[in-house]
Amino acid sequence: MLPSGVWKSLKGWVPADHLKLPRMRDVDAHWRLGVAATGLDRITKRVRLADGEQVPYDRLLIATGTRARQWPNPTEAALQGVHTIRSRDDAAQLQKALAEPPSRVLVIGAGFIGSEVASVCRELGLPVTVVERGSAPLVGALGGVIGEIAARMQRDHGVDLRCGLGVSSLEGDSGGHVRRVHLSDGTTVDADVVVASSPSVCRPSVTRSPSPRDPSPSAGSPPPTAGGAALSRLSPSITVSGWSTTGS
Repeated sequence: MLPSGVWKSLKGWVPADHLKLPRMRDVDAHWRLGVAATGLDRITKRVRLADGEQVPYDRLLIATGTRARQWPNPTEAALQGVHTIRSRDDAAQLQKALAEPPSRVLVIGAGFIGSEVASVCRELGLPVTVVERGSAPLVGALGGVIGEIAARMQRDHGVDLRCGLGVSSLEGDSGGHVRRVHLSDGTTVDADVVVASSPSVCRPSVTRSPSPRDPSPSAGSPPPTAGGAALSRLSPSITVSGWSTTGS
């Protein structure tokens, strides 16, 4: 779901650079910004960093977060007008595209993010088409009854909602700007802004050194999640915080 500040930014009410959360007090921490964690040795309780340093720990929280799922075709994803939305910079770029304004916005996926982007587009008076593989918006997260209510609300507010369909490909013009979207039923939609709001992807966590004394799952395997926020214990000293990728 979009935070309220991002929603206001897309509508042009506040600049995207005003969305940063305030720090109300100093955090007593040793920050190692710009240095990736590349490995984890659970026997010696050390985290290996990209610069070669090894940092010892007593308790470890792995909270690598998530990233937006990119459109799977790199050439199509590189077309101007194709957006994902996860960060403040993403919001700023999409807000600029919506302000031009586009002739039509096409949103791929009718989860929380896709539905809210469609809502913003309609409030701005922009034509918007939403393509959803499921039977209704939000059906994976909230079920069929709420999904049907959401579908009626979107259509009542002018959203061109197309359920039970996927997007086959994106087509650009000679200048490298997206102009047309091909759907799985063979139809096409002309659109010059496309928002890919597919479910987010967990960022890779650090890997661990294999050891015959360590009976845990293989290196790099993520903890299972049942949906929503997940907090899993890999050992008494290691906790992994993640986010399910079952909804957008």
